[in-house]
Amino acid sequence: MSVITHLKKSGNSLALHMPKDFTAAHNLTPSLRFRMDFIDGKIVVEPFHMPSDEEAEHNRLFDELTFGMSPDTVDASLLKGKPRGEELL
Repeated sequence: MSVITHLKKSGNSLALHMPKDFTAAHNLTPSLRFRMDFIDGKIVVEPFHMPSDEEAEHNRLFDELTFGMSPDTVDASLLKGKPRGEELL
């Protein structure tokens, strides 16, 4: 479903107006969060998923364990071979 809409002044910001029929058709609610970007001259709006506490902890541990790692700082022998587990997640 494609709609034509407009920006609306909301305090010191602009809000993207979503017509009621559009929001109902896609089960959109006022509390739903979105990520918005401007790519190649287009406004891109996507639902934003907040990670659960478990996912957030996993991401924090992963970031901590891999901090500072790059192909330049890791022993080249670790970068050889095919993935053997869930490395590509």
